Amino acid sequence: MARAYVDAGSQIILTNTFGANRIRMGDHGLAGQVAEVNRRGVQISVAAPGTVRASLPRSDRPVRCS
Repeated sequence: MARAYVDAGSQIILTNTFGANRIRMGDHGLAGQVAEVNRRGVQISVAAPGTVRASLPRSDRPVRCS
């Protein structure tokens, strides 16, 4: 999906990880996988532009959203 936005001319790509939080995923027994789901969502969105490089957060630091 992110690639389609890039192809359409988007310069800003968001991750589709809005429900990937401890409470929401805990409802499905997946609270322990929150970090991995969010990390993978970022990797997918970063890879979408192809030639554009972006820095991923280090896995030993918490990801902060503002």
